[in-house]
Amino acid sequence: MTGSRALADHVLDLLGPRADVGLAPFFGGWSLRHRGRQIGIVMDTVYARVDLAHRDAWHDNGSVPFRYTARGRTVTVEAYWSVPADALDDPDLLRDLFCGTDHDAPAVPDRPPGVTTARPS
Repeated sequence: MTGSRALADHVLDLLGPRADVGLAPFFGGWSLRHRGRQIGIVMDTVYARVDLAHRDAWHDNGSVPFRYTARGRTVTVEAYWSVPADALDDPDLLRDLFCGTDHDAPAVPDRPPGVTTARPS
């Protein structure tokens, strides 16, 4: 599996310079880093780091955890969940999913993918 540099660059473009997110190589893909902390990865798709308290909400909204195959077995990395496709066309949603409104917060925001501000989270 290889991470698409073009997709990683697209994510950075959507997030914009104010988000202060950078790229670093990461096991054949790309790490999305905010203030030195990994907040996502780009492999065959884009994944956001999701804290344990919010994983059920991401699952319920159709996201899947990052998986890869090594030595004939599938490994699931529950800390990273797929970003909804519509977020890759919506800079505000993508920024909220990766950085939230408090950029110092250690976790991905409470707002799960696909949930608008009109719905309670």
